[in-house]
Amino acid sequence: MKLQAKVTNDNGNSEQALIINDELIRQPNTYALELAYKRVGDKSIEELVENLYENLFVSIQSPALDFPGQYYIGKAAIDKGTTKQNMNAGKEYKADSAIPVVNTIGNIAAWAVKTSFNKKGKLAKDLEVTVDMTTALPVTEYKLGSKHNKEFENKFMEGTHTAVVFLGEEKVNVKINFDFVKVLPEGTAVLFYLNHLSKNHEVLQDFAKKYDIKAIDGKYFQDKRLLHVDIGDGTTELPITRHMAFDEDKAEGLNMGIAHAIVQAMNLFTSQETGYAGLNRQKFSEYLKDAENHSYEAPKAHSYMQIALQPVISEIINKIKEQLDKAYNEIDVVVVYGGGSILMKDLMEPLLEKELGRRKGGQIKLFWVPKAYAPLMNVEGMDAFMKLGMFDRVKEAVLASN
Repeated sequence: MKLQAKVTNDNGNSEQALIINDELIRQPNTYALELAYKRVGDKSIEELVENLYENLFVSIQSPALDFPGQYYIGKAAIDKGTTKQNMNAGKEYKADSAIPVVNTIGNIAAWAVKTSFNKKGKLAKDLEVTVDMTTALPVTEYKLGSKHNKEFENKFMEGTHTAVVFLGEEKVNVKINFDFVKVLPEGTAVLFYLNHLSKNHEVLQDFAKKYDIKAIDGKYFQDKRLLHVDIGDGTTELPITRHMAFDEDKAEGLNMGIAHAIVQAMNLFTSQETGYAGLNRQKFSEYLKDAENHSYEAPKAHSYMQIALQPVISEIINKIKEQLDKAYNEIDVVVVYGGGSILMKDLMEPLLEKELGRRKGGQIKLFWVPKAYAPLMNVEGMDAFMKLGMFDRVKEAVLASN
């Protein structure tokens, strides 16, 4: 069976978010290299397919990888893996890491298995997927130049990637070919989403109410100079954009994100609580996100986070001040988003409001993206880039010039 996939792919340091043919897939951005598949229990094919992302085990051969390997990916790596690999934020470029390749191929293969099963009502033996994909790199990495970005694109585009997806006693062979891949800078990717928001969209309502802006839509931002504060797991990106471009001279980043606070809070947690000696960062993050299923751990985790967040927030605000100084305060709106912005909001927002109030007579506005949207701004931006036809125009132009 042959499938066509339109993919937007945000490789965050903590979470990978993909939209494949309008289906949102969110996975911890980690894998575990394994020698063998650990089959547990006797489940029906229907159950195995339904829960495939939670139990994803894939054997991958790819020209972009030094060696073939067998991997637990995402949630399965956290729950079942023995040798987990996480993005090494601040110490290696995303384009040089194996994680985006392994996890992208694995999750696309899983999507293909689920899609074919839902269409045919039975498990396929062999699948072929042709992919068009938009992905992004941090602006501090993107500005290294077109050669670096092209190398990342070619990791996917050069050659066929083969994945074998394991489901109990069954295996599905999936061949994946990337027809075209486009890499965007992360700040610019967000603009494609932000600039095309519909009138009074939910993401804009708090901002509009705060500044008494009537009938707001995405056009409000199209002529504005924006300072983005994209707080991720291991880094914070602070590009300055206007229209659909970012200022390369002022594209700055900070090797500091929510993970630094999480590690400190986790160390406090494990030193004070009994029975959590092997706790890892992803599991501790679950306590912070899911109080319903972690009623004991969640309040403890949040109390330790309040302590650990303070030095991280100070570092980020100092970098924001530097960016504002570089721009001579010629910024209309500071836009804060990213997964790290959710846990930082209560402590950081009043401090940032105070700082902006001292500058330019208080004219610089603060747009703190609501938590339901904050972690997905980049993937939604890339999805808008695809759906608005810009991806197709770029693809046609590149293919015509070759």
